Amino acid sequence: SYISKGRRYTYGVKTLAELRLLTGMSVGDTAFCSDNFRLMTYDGQLWMCNDFVKLTNASAVTLSPGDVVVVQPSQGNSCTRTTGASSTIVLGPVVFGAPIGSPVAVAIYGIYDLNSATSTLHGDYAVTSTTAGVADSTSTMGAGVFGVFVSSNAAAGLAKCFIRSKPEVF
Repeated sequence: SYISKGRRYTYGVKTLAELRLLTGMSVGDTAFCSDNFRLMTYDGQLWMCNDFVKLTNASAVTLSPGDVVVVQPSQGNSCTRTTGASSTIVLGPVVFGAPIGSPVAVAIYGIYDLNSATSTLHGDYAVTSTTAGVADSTSTMGAGVFGVFVSSNAAAGLAKCFIRSKPEVF
């Protein structure tokens, strides 16, 4: 076991990418995530922290890290990739993805990567796009804003975004 500043972590300090590669975990195992500075606990299916909600993938495809998802209210505690512009039922990006029908961890608070359909500027807002599973960048606050970009990217792709919780969705 790993000991850090008096705290004992089963897997020590890991990035999100390293956590995704781990196998053989047991319920209650822990790691300190150096990407989001959070204690992560394995719940038997996913690595979780207070920034995440666990939902079932109701998309027609496997959800991957960075995919932007919305609530799928007709299927219980489920989510699906976004396909509508400025959706007001957006949750945030998938952090730990999974195949159809399996649980995924979705970030509802904190700084996480999300797929962006457009270039981004630091300080721009994130809204859902008509392109499945990605966000658009806008300089205008309005309906459907779910985050603020904290990095600038010259092209589409993964972008760091501060995700703000939307309790009204739950």
